[in-house]
Amino acid sequence: MKEFTGYQHGINLGGWLSQCDHTKERYDTFITEEDIERIKGWGLDHIRIPVDYDLVEEKDGTYREEGFGYIQKAIDWAGKYELNMILDLHKTFPPGSGWRPCSSPRGPTGRRTGPGSTGSWAPACGTRFSSAFRWAPG
Repeated sequence: MKEFTGYQHGINLGGWLSQCDHTKERYDTFITEEDIERIKGWGLDHIRIPVDYDLVEEKDGTYREEGFGYIQKAIDWAGKYELNMILDLHKTFPPGSGWRPCSSPRGPTGRRTGPGSTGSWAPACGTRFSSAFRWAPG
């Protein structure tokens, strides 16, 4: 099996920017820099940050720059404490469509089908993420 150096012992930080009530208070207090420092102190080498579209996009499709700021904060903290980071675009679906993951019709494969599928939105959001969060070692 291939070994990924720097990604052997990590922790998932779900519930902060994903799978949560999307409120400013949650974003500001659920995970703090002190938590990231503590994680490094435990001897871990990476953190995984799942992110929901709700953090970065309004229902009308406009980007929420403040949401991208929370992701950047996590990246900065990881860098400061020499932790690698996995950024997981966890929940993606077209905002404003009225479709939600838990209520979406599912085809025989379990994938969302029809006009609310993630087919066109996910690549656009992925492109926005890749242009906003470029990281180079060193």
